[in-house]
Amino acid sequence: MSSLYHAEKATAKLIKAVFDILVIEPLNSSQIIARLADASDTAMIRRTVRNMMRRGEIKLRGGQRLAPLEVTNKGANRYQRLRLLAKLDEFNQRLTAENWDDKWRILIYDIPESEHSVRDLIRQLISEIGLYQYQRSVWVTPYDCAEQVTMIQQVYGESSDITLIKADRFQGDDELIEHFGL
Repeated sequence: MSSLYHAEKATAKLIKAVFDILVIEPLNSSQIIARLADASDTAMIRRTVRNMMRRGEIKLRGGQRLAPLEVTNKGANRYQRLRLLAKLDEFNQRLTAENWDDKWRILIYDIPESEHSVRDLIRQLISEIGLYQYQRSVWVTPYDCAEQVTMIQQVYGESSDITLIKADRFQGDDELIEHFGL
């Protein structure tokens, strides 16, 4: 993977760490830096906090310069997505051919064109899980991903019309056995 991917991932981890702290207790930026200083350099933490404020994800409580920071609704939504992505990343790291239980998971979704931004995000997350796009809205994986699909539904709503099917075999699964190295 490219170094840009790893840099974005490192930034996302730092943003998630700031959110992790602020959902427990509101702190000012100096206190956040002190808590995270061992894991990252202080200039990067300061820049991350400033960018989060500029994007409206966190704000000063009471508007005073040294006031504690708090997570906004916009920030809470991003935090939820970052937590989901972290879980998906953890899931991907556990995938191996030895874990296959000889069952296929077939994910089908039907999201209307009027909700194309949600549909695109869900498609991206499904791809992050490591599913193979078998047809336009049909994705397949040999690994149990029910927990991850449930998390996607929780973030984007049950109305996202995502169905997960577990099957022994289906016509054309030979190419997937090869694709997944099973």
